Amino acid sequence: MEKNIQTLKDFIEKKYGIKVEDAPERIVKDYEVYNKSYIVGNNEIYIGKYDDEELKICSVLHELGHVLITEKRMRELNLNRYKIERECWKIGINEGKNNGIYFSIKEYRFMISCLNTDKK
Repeated sequence: MEKNIQTLKDFIEKKYGIKVEDAPERIVKDYEVYNKSYIVGNNEIYIGKYDDEELKICSVLHELGHVLITEKRMRELNLNRYKIERECWKIGINEGKNNGIYFSIKEYRFMISCLNTDKK
């Protein structure tokens, strides 16, 4: 798969029926959206504001991980937020790799930075 956000959006919508779109203005206004994306229910991902397309792509894959993680797996992780976030990153990374998307050191550093934020 070509590594760009539109190709990823199309892929996720076709394979999973999940709509991926830029966060609406009400979300931008009310939430911290810089270098963050969000899931809405189990059928929509909102993309925040990013200066870097690669970070946007890995963030969207992380949100896909939130959709794909099972309730059973979350219980196995004792509903620990950090462990769930780590698992969602792993799911997103694997989904990307399984579809020809590989990550740079910069992207892995971004993922680690996000996880370290979740430890607090």
